[in-house]
Amino acid sequence: MSNNYLVIGSGNPEFGTDGVGYTAIGVITGAERDDSGDKLELKDRQGNVIAVIYYNDKNECSIDVIFDADATLPVRGDAINVCGLTGVLVDSLTHKWENEKNRMLSIKGTRYANLTLS
Repeated sequence: MSNNYLVIGSGNPEFGTDGVGYTAIGVITGAERDDSGDKLELKDRQGNVIAVIYYNDKNECSIDVIFDADATLPVRGDAINVCGLTGVLVDSLTHKWENEKNRMLSIKGTRYANLTLS
């Protein structure tokens, strides 16, 4: 069931986690995406930075999921589609238990811009 909301003022905010993807295993309660890579600073003889090279672009993602008891969970090295990206490699899975709460799973992964998955 979809919830309707009323926006007063300017802007077009996006609510919730509908655009995160990877809902095959349960309900996503939160997500993060960090777009980064490596950086090399070139310096002159006095140690002043005279050029910067950005390379090896990557996207690091994490999602928190209330997973279904019968869900087939990913394992390290699996490629999933999440945070608007395809081919995110699962780096780690953290299982979380808390009193009076659902069992949670936190999945962290990385997508490398120049890596072709076979």
